[in-house]
Amino acid sequence: MRRKRTNWKADPWKNAWVKAIFAFWGGVLVAGSPAGQTVTGGDDGIQAVVGGVDEAEMEQYKRARYEIRGLAVALNSFQIDTRSYPLARTLTKTADLDAVGEKTSKDVLDGPYGVSKRYIRTIPDLDPWGNPYLYEGNKDHFLILSTGPDGLIDPEYKDVRDVVYSGELERKGDMLGDSEGDDLLWADYWFLLDPCPSRSSDGG
Repeated sequence: MRRKRTNWKADPWKNAWVKAIFAFWGGVLVAGSPAGQTVTGGDDGIQAVVGGVDEAEMEQYKRARYEIRGLAVALNSFQIDTRSYPLARTLTKTADLDAVGEKTSKDVLDGPYGVSKRYIRTIPDLDPWGNPYLYEGNKDHFLILSTGPDGLIDPEYKDVRDVVYSGELERKGDMLGDSEGDDLLWADYWFLLDPCPSRSSDGG
């Protein structure tokens, strides 16, 4: 996979509440037509094609972004209350996040509480291609992964994970969209891997 090195700068938003709200509303404000897409005409009407992704698949990515972003907002709220994200040292199915959250919060809240019991109505478990959403997190950082149409984890995941866990990730740089794979990866407050240019600078 081709990768681009990114120089990460300091994040001006130090308050977790501000970051969570920023991530949510950033996605809401940019909802609509994706920027930068190539549009081609045909006998069946206009069809959008972006980097080899057709319009139908674009809709699947749009749904995946929506589900991942909603879960990310819930996880940031969980972290505000517990001072830790749900602890999972390896990629774990999001279907297991309640159990992971209960274990993490048992000594902090008057609970324990799972993620869905307090922060989100339903945890998305399968992406639009029928593959399980995956989660990994430590006290300060987390990642949500959709493996995309092929259901395989792209090699770039490890590189991005290492940057996130190192604490060097303080803003989203041009690593976003530099992926030649089909994975969709959210880290902390924004998407870092996205094979389609239907995205914003704030999580779109």
